[in-house]
Amino acid sequence: MGTKIKNENQPLRNQFINSFSQVLGWSLLCSVISWGIIYLLFTPLLQPANHYEKKLNTIYHYVDVTGSSLLDVNNRSALEEVIPTEGIEYVLYSSDGKPSYGTLDTPPIFNATTLYKKMNTQEMTGNQVTMYYPIIDKNTGYVGTILLQYTLNLASSNPNQRPLLLFTVITALLIPFLYLFLFTLLYGYKLEKKISPSIQRLVESAQKIEQSNLDFTIKEIGGAKELETLGQSFEKMRQSLHTSLLTQWRLEQGRHEMVAALSHDLNTPLTIIQGHVDGLLTGGITKPKRVQQYLTTIQNNTYRSVRLLREIEEVYKLEHPEFTLYPIETDLYNFFIKKEEEYSVLSTQKQIQLKVTGKTHLLNLPNLRLDPFRIAQIIDNIMVNCLRYTPSNGFIHWTIAPLGNGFELTVTDSGPGLSKKDLNHLFDPFYQGDPSRSLEHGHAGLGLTIAQKLALKHGGSLSAHNTEEAGASFNLKITEIITS
Repeated sequence: MGTKIKNENQPLRNQFINSFSQVLGWSLLCSVISWGIIYLLFTPLLQPANHYEKKLNTIYHYVDVTGSSLLDVNNRSALEEVIPTEGIEYVLYSSDGKPSYGTLDTPPIFNATTLYKKMNTQEMTGNQVTMYYPIIDKNTGYVGTILLQYTLNLASSNPNQRPLLLFTVITALLIPFLYLFLFTLLYGYKLEKKISPSIQRLVESAQKIEQSNLDFTIKEIGGAKELETLGQSFEKMRQSLHTSLLTQWRLEQGRHEMVAALSHDLNTPLTIIQGHVDGLLTGGITKPKRVQQYLTTIQNNTYRSVRLLREIEEVYKLEHPEFTLYPIETDLYNFFIKKEEEYSVLSTQKQIQLKVTGKTHLLNLPNLRLDPFRIAQIIDNIMVNCLRYTPSNGFIHWTIAPLGNGFELTVTDSGPGLSKKDLNHLFDPFYQGDPSRSLEHGHAGLGLTIAQKLALKHGGSLSAHNTEEAGASFNLKITEIITS
């Protein structure tokens, strides 16, 4: 048995049972040792329980030698020198059953026959022993009986050592309880020392969480398996709360930034509209050319404001949990044929060459369940960016390839490419790193944000980098939508 409690992280129940077993074991061992010491120390000072029983042979010999004269009361003092009256009581009976003298206060009454039958017998009542020994005269034979009575216990055997005996007995009885108490304190202290720090760490963690302080880590708790499990649960709860609060904070921050950007971006077209309306109201309406010019400017800025509001509304839709795609069986080859025709016209108008490679790889591809409207929206937002930055006589190159149960589209242009700042923030809402990215060109910084979110909704991705020729390159990956 060791005093060290092993397996620190074992269940509390096992630790309590282990500690209790060791308390009992150590208490029993120490009690046995203490009892042995008490026995060795006090036994020489006490008479054994059968001390007076050993005196009987001496008394019997004296009775045999004295004979009938023993019944004479004048011999009482001589008899009591032989009988240790502090431990043995006696009564002398004549042969007719009448008591002669003795130390018993109320000697039992017998008739001659009964008394005769009890000769050389022994009676036991509890620890009390009663002996009947005949008194024999050499001449006349049986003349009477001596009754001897004593008790077989230490108290009776040690009438002069009762304080010591009482102390010994009480000490022997109390020793097991004393060791139980001491070892319970010892092992209780050990358990408390082991478990208390773990509980304190849990309490401190709970207080931090209550105060919304989640920038900490609940390390290994230890102490017991239950406490370790509780600590792990606390840590998972802290991480979930931290993630939830951080997400909430980012959403709130995003809303603030979006409101601020919306206010800033709407301010310019609304100011222009207000200025031209004021110009019309202060006399400009009398000049037909100015009216046409003002109305055109008002219309353009109204369109910009509406387009900005619609893009913001689109971003909010994508972030809403209820936003869903509407997949249908889509022929990718025909889909890209139509998109190529659509952008060939726009590219030609801006004197930009549109190159498309890899379409034929889609001919043998089975129809896939996709949302063609949203995929077209992604490509539109990518192309708007490329057309904006590709100079006249430049080119835009599409590379199409099957990709598992989807496709991959790489759009490369011959524009000035993306700056380091653009690469880090290109998909951030309202990002307008380059001066040409302004509302004066109809750009509010939400197109690529919407495109990337839609790609993610499709289980794909949208990324951007620069080509070796310094142009910008957008890589779009889309996978088929599998519905259960």
